Formats: sequence, structure tokens, C-alpha cells
Amino acid sequence: MHCLALWEICHGLVFPDLSGYPDKVLPLQQLVSGTSPLDDLRELKKIEAEIDQVRCDLVRDARNNGATWEQVAQALGMTKQSAWEFFTERFRIELSHRVKQNTDLSEDAAMQLAVEETKIVRRRRAK
Repeated sequence: MHCLALWEICHGLVFPDLSGYPDKVLPLQQLVSGTSPLDDLRELKKIEAEIDQVRCDLVRDARNNGATWEQVAQALGMTKQSAWEFFTERFRIELSHRVKQNTDLSEDAAMQLAVEETKIVRRRRAK
């Protein structure tokens, strides 16, 4: 799910299929009208997880493109400290999962790669 889908969900509109041009647009309430309230809650939880992932991706993109934590926080309607704490913790968790999956690098090589990447990001932000 990307920005368009996020916009549609946030504005109460969801396309019933993603295969092309939708025949009609459904209100978000109709999307979660399952057979029971528990089914609706499960569907809503899935939608929230998708929105959360899109939000994290957008924050990561904004930071990679030079946005400050102050700007990110303002866009999200939260304090700079709250934004930094929440998203850096999420990014650390994602990074640790990737590190565990990548067993080809030694610890020293991984540290050197991390240092080089940090330098690149800092140079890009300084421009």
C-alpha cells in the first residue's frame, strides 16, 4: 500500500480492487462490514498496520531527503521528541531484523558498512 491508498483510507475512500480502474469507491465503513464485529475489528487492525507501515516509510523517505525531526513532527502533529523516540525505535527494530537475516558479513565488516552509510547520509544532509 502506498501514498494513494493511504490518502484513500484517510479520506474514507477505498477502492474495492487494485487491478485497474475501480467500478466504484466504497466508504471505509463498508470495508469493515464483515459478518461480525470481531471480523470488523480484525480487518480494522490490518488496515491500521498498513497505515502504520506507510507512515514509517514516509518518515524514512522524508528523513533520507533531508527533513528534520522538527519538520516530521510538525507534519504528524506531535512533538519533535515524540517523533524521534517513536520512529528511531521502529527503525532500530527493523534494522536488527535485517542484521539477523544477513549472516554473510562479519561484525567488523557490518560496522564499517554502517559507518560509511552514516557518513554518506550526513554529507547528503549537509548540502
